[in-house]
Amino acid sequence: MDIDKAQKLAVEHLLPMFPGSNLQIDKSSSRDAKVAWVGGAQQVSFKLDKSWQQRLTVSRSQSFSPAERGLIDAFVKACEDVDSAIGQAYETEVLRSLGRFVVIESIRHAPSELLGNALAALEHWAVQTYEGREVTAGLGLLATHDELTGMSTVTFEEYRRLDVAKVLGDGVSSLMVFDSTGQVRGLHSLPGGDNSARAPLRFSGAAAWAEENRVSLCLSRRGEILLFTGGELRFARRRGSWIYFDQASTIRRWKIHSTSLRSSVYESCLDASFSRTGACVAMVTMANAQNVKSLVADEDMLASSRDNAKRAALRTIIGGRSFQELDRAVRQDLLALDGAVILSHTGAILAAGAIVRVPGGSEGGGRRAAALELSKLGVGLKISSDGGLTAFSNSDVVYAGF
Repeated sequence: MDIDKAQKLAVEHLLPMFPGSNLQIDKSSSRDAKVAWVGGAQQVSFKLDKSWQQRLTVSRSQSFSPAERGLIDAFVKACEDVDSAIGQAYETEVLRSLGRFVVIESIRHAPSELLGNALAALEHWAVQTYEGREVTAGLGLLATHDELTGMSTVTFEEYRRLDVAKVLGDGVSSLMVFDSTGQVRGLHSLPGGDNSARAPLRFSGAAAWAEENRVSLCLSRRGEILLFTGGELRFARRRGSWIYFDQASTIRRWKIHSTSLRSSVYESCLDASFSRTGACVAMVTMANAQNVKSLVADEDMLASSRDNAKRAALRTIIGGRSFQELDRAVRQDLLALDGAVILSHTGAILAAGAIVRVPGGSEGGGRRAAALELSKLGVGLKISSDGGLTAFSNSDVVYAGF
């Protein structure tokens, strides 16, 4: 595979895994490693052959974590594995699946053949219907053959062809579980509503099931595929591309507030993203707490002395609690309000459903304009209606994801 083909594949399959990233071609020598940090943690270069005199460099505004660099290693390995397809009649079909191959290569503890077949089945079901409704599905993959008792003669390949496969296991309340050999192990019921899950609230049960070396896969009614392992969301296929979630690293990047607040805000951003409600959230520094009033009307401030029904209702709902103390479903409802949710550095809710004053001629929509203005007071977060998250600090993009 030459560098031009590798560049095309990286644009189609690697960059979408790191929203906000870009790709460039740099000079290289045979001494350079296939994958390496260059110019700091915000750039990682790679090449498929050490003899190449050029290399491809992925860069973005936020740093790449070691886990994200490992994903680029997986991309290189996946490209090497499919190299024999170049020039063949089936090249287009193989390369179209490269993103899936990268995911499989990254989840080393899962049976690769079973994981690949499961992902292919969910991608197929994502465009199918059952009784006139979009298909939802939940699959659980075990790393062992004997973790559950009992034997089955039904394999995954046989199961996926059955009509009932589109009904059994919805990923929210249940998973259809398979062992490492692909044999059916039963339908597993899931608890839900875990406030601390690093996963969309609706799928928190599937995330909790996927502890240790287990993997759970969920297909939502919107045709999105979510992959959970280690008890959290790791990958999601959205808008036709696979996206990687390095959640611990993301939470650490919002440095100016407490870990508990950052975690709560991040989890609620996940909920708003996958429920497609959109949202605008801000975390304000202690030094800028008094400056919120310059951007928000007094009647939208919860502490205002002016009385109105909206503020009275919100005060009753919040009950004097900080954002991180609220039930996660309540936080999701607050973010769904038209307007911004504005938090102090401790998590106190200063305003909810607030209209933010923005300069005339602002581009990019109301939520983006509001998040940019609020970022001058700390961190402004904008979740778009298609699920994308952008974080701003002092009007600069510090994170792009989802």
